[in-house]
Amino acid sequence: MCINIYASASMSVIGIIATFIIYNKTNFLIAFGIFYFTLMEIIQTIGYSVIDKCDNIVNKTISYLNYIHISFQPFFIHYLYLLYYVIIDYHIN
Repeated sequence: MCINIYASASMSVIGIIATFIIYNKTNFLIAFGIFYFTLMEIIQTIGYSVIDKCDNIVNKTISYLNYIHISFQPFFIHYLYLLYYVIIDYHIN
């Protein structure tokens, strides 16, 4: 997690802006990968608002979503790396 709720919220806003810029300037596939990691910051921002409230349904839901998100991170990291090399190879050839 980021340092605090403000850092997570800031990274969420920066990520959303970056996703829209990348989507409009390059292509959807790269923007989709960036959005996945922006989604992590959005989940963390919501999580900070219900931290230490273990009986809260929002806390339980965010914790579950966080677990699912972390489970799929390796696939998206490899997806972005592979996409990077495919784009570089396309431009070289």
